[in-house]
Amino acid sequence: MSIKNSLIYHFLKFYKHNKILKNVIDKGFISKLNKPFPPKSMYKKYHIQTYQILYNTNHLITPKGKVRDVSILYFHGGGYINDLFSTHWRFFKEIINKTSVSLTAVRYPLAPNSNHKDVFDSSTLTYLDWIQRNEGKKLILMGDSAGGGLALALAMWARDNNYTKVNQLILISPWLDVSMSNLTIKKVDRKDPLLSVDDLKKAGLWFASKESVKDPYISPIYGKHNDLPNISLFTGTADILYPDIDLFSKKIKPDKIKYYVYEKMIHDFVLFKTVESVVASEDIISEVTKEI
Repeated sequence: MSIKNSLIYHFLKFYKHNKILKNVIDKGFISKLNKPFPPKSMYKKYHIQTYQILYNTNHLITPKGKVRDVSILYFHGGGYINDLFSTHWRFFKEIINKTSVSLTAVRYPLAPNSNHKDVFDSSTLTYLDWIQRNEGKKLILMGDSAGGGLALALAMWARDNNYTKVNQLILISPWLDVSMSNLTIKKVDRKDPLLSVDDLKKAGLWFASKESVKDPYISPIYGKHNDLPNISLFTGTADILYPDIDLFSKKIKPDKIKYYVYEKMIHDFVLFKTVESVVASEDIISEVTKEI
């Protein structure tokens, strides 16, 4: 583990009991880390179009100059109760700068003021609009944490309804079971300083609202996983969601999945600027590049 990664780990461990999810759940605070709009500096370097579809606000980011015939639809993490973070915008810039693809960052409505129905209704419409806008291009559905779970659920929904299938799913530390009922997770809970089982359970109940937390479109680990796009799956062994992610990886045919596991890395470590995250980012970018 690099020195910088170790410092981040111990800072988050110290911060654990007053962290992002807990403040939102227990006190109703909106995290100051939420950055729902692109930084001003991005408008100088990229073409950015913001448009609304039902409850979703979508930011289409296109590089100035040559643009590849590849489009990414990205759903952010945050336990369904937090917005985009500054780390997301930095990650988007890295992907776009190194691949020259367009990327649409989706801001979906957040729990507890909204629920799964609001999010899924808006996101299915966003998916169909994105497919239409990018006809003839290679398509990548991508997300981290809660957004990774949502991306997988959308791919399942598209399959179930005979809509256009994307070329690739890229899932980063995806939240695949909001019930958090996998008993093995408790062993990893001690290792991951970013999230906790109790907070995730509460956020999951908010998100599901009146629906079952084990509905396949809410917790896609319970769905059918046949006939899905090729999957690139990223996690770390200290990720609180690693047990579910690992379980999911075993449900996919080996020729349909590329599974990246990074030793001692925590949840969503890819978004932190460390030696290890740089390696993982390069692996993600290599998967994007395969579609170019």
